[in-house]
Amino acid sequence: MERYLVVLILLILLGIPQHVLAAQQLVFETECEFDRNDKVYSESLYEVMDKADKLFKKNEYKKAYSLLGKAVAANPFVPRLRRAQACALVAMGKENLALKETNKSLTQFPGDISIITYRLAAFLNGKKWKEGIQYAEKMIEKNPDEPMFYMLYGMMLQNLHQEEKAREQYSYLLSYAPKDAIMYYMRGVSFEREGQYQKALADLNKAVQLASNTKEYYMVRASIYHGMEEAEKAQADIDMSVALGADKKEVLKIVYRKGK
Repeated sequence: MERYLVVLILLILLGIPQHVLAAQQLVFETECEFDRNDKVYSESLYEVMDKADKLFKKNEYKKAYSLLGKAVAANPFVPRLRRAQACALVAMGKENLALKETNKSLTQFPGDISIITYRLAAFLNGKKWKEGIQYAEKMIEKNPDEPMFYMLYGMMLQNLHQEEKAREQYSYLLSYAPKDAIMYYMRGVSFEREGQYQKALADLNKAVQLASNTKEYYMVRASIYHGMEEAEKAQADIDMSVALGADKKEVLKIVYRKGK
């Protein structure tokens, strides 16, 4: 089964605490993947997808988009090309164009889950959160079993400070996937934003237990410990985050809300 996830650079968003941005970035910081076992396409289309795959892995999204655009022009009725093109646009930060192109693609391929997912991601990353929430609610009503829809919906709610409703989405997902570290992380971030440190800590402890090599989890837990005035524990998590590859200045911004 194919899996497309998009690289979203969310640090350009303003007005949101940076640890929330780190949470969002973590969720999507995954390379696009293409199913090399697909037997539907001709050799030429296979080659296009293989080249696009390699370009994605090198973060050369503009080149991938150009390549895919030519392929779409020659093969307009291949949904996988449309999905990959949408992935490239969101990864490039071209949210408005992504919204336009995904709308066009959905007239050809109505109900395509991957294209809908990229459309939601474009709403999220383009800061069109109110519109995105309305769209997400419609899509969830039509597709109640799609976990990515709930996650993106929750993230947009969180950006509009609708924390309780955002947590409902993460809790719903956790009821089906109780070992999903990312959802504990996202819910913990939401609790931390409201100063509910004990609940936040419980979620971050669970996230760390499930994925102990993830630097973002230690960043947010350090922020929680800082809020609880447990300086030694906060410093220990700062050190662990840096040891796992985080930039120390960025970690301090997240934990202490300052730039030094």
